Amino acid sequence: MEQVLNDSRLGRFAVAILATVLALVLRLLFEPVAGPAAMWLCFTAGVTIGAWYGGLKPGLVTTSLLTATAVWANETSLPPETDLSPYRWASALFLLLALAICVAMQRLRMERFQSMHAQTQYRSLLESSQEIVLSVDSELRCVYANPRAGQVAKKAPAQILGRSLRTIFPETPGGTLYRELTHVLMNRTPARFEDRLEATKRWYEFEAAPAASGINLFVRDITDLRNAELDRVNKARAREALYSQLNKVVREAPVAVIVVNRDLRVEIANSAAAEIFGGLMEPGAPLASRQPGTMRTSDGAELDPDAWPLRGTILTGEPIVNLELEYQRPDGIRFTLIVNSFALLDATSARSGAVATYSNITSIRDLQRALRASDSVA
Repeated sequence: MEQVLNDSRLGRFAVAILATVLALVLRLLFEPVAGPAAMWLCFTAGVTIGAWYGGLKPGLVTTSLLTATAVWANETSLPPETDLSPYRWASALFLLLALAICVAMQRLRMERFQSMHAQTQYRSLLESSQEIVLSVDSELRCVYANPRAGQVAKKAPAQILGRSLRTIFPETPGGTLYRELTHVLMNRTPARFEDRLEATKRWYEFEAAPAASGINLFVRDITDLRNAELDRVNKARAREALYSQLNKVVREAPVAVIVVNRDLRVEIANSAAAEIFGGLMEPGAPLASRQPGTMRTSDGAELDPDAWPLRGTILTGEPIVNLELEYQRPDGIRFTLIVNSFALLDATSARSGAVATYSNITSIRDLQRALRASDSVA
């Protein structure tokens, strides 16, 4: 950091003494030319130098020494009969002016210190950033490059300065990168864009902001993010294709299949299910309004609606395996069904729905009843 902000106490007070000596020497040099005004001009300059290079306290020391010198000079160099009132007023005014200068210089020093400190922190941030940070002029020549930019260019940052941006991002002039940068230079508007550079085979995100003499560039390697996004999209498409294929298989299966969500709304129901329960079971339809009628176990006990397949599985989470039920629709048509029902779980192992299959064995049971009746008659 510059000596103007030197915090060494010895150095600062040495500045105060040197400023005092300098003011006295300048007075001796200019007094033959400027007359009595030379003292006040030189002393004011001395206070300014002492306060700026030393700080508030050294500036006050310089002020005290020069004020005392001015009073002593006026008291001893003038004839005894001279009225000293004007000179004493001049010394008092000098003292007030010097104090004001000390305060003003201190404020300027603090503002300068804060500015330098902020610049140091900002540069440190840029130097340690994992992003590529560049500044280029209107000819796209690098005027600043942080270490990350040097890693990409495989050169020390100092070796990049003054060279074309293509040293870091070799690309044809008609590519997206240089087309966007030209637009920023011409229109003086910021831009944010992505580009894949063939030379590096990697994707980058660019933030370009116009600067006084060119462009400031903040560049982030997003290759891994792009690959992850592409992988996610490909997996989603594969899931959609699998779901579509599964849906097609389910709809064409001879066994009735119904899939519902946790709210007992139909997600998938094939034509065999619609044939058994009557009507088309559209996705999103509430299951309760699409399964009227009664269900009984093979021993004739009627099931409570909450114990029906799917609803019972959703409520309890318990699977139903090869349960034989007698289902009778409101129109009187009866079915004998073998039912299997299982809960569907989400990524957190919570029940998100259920799937049930209904195998229609009505004709088999009717045939068995007919054979038993025939045997009893024989």
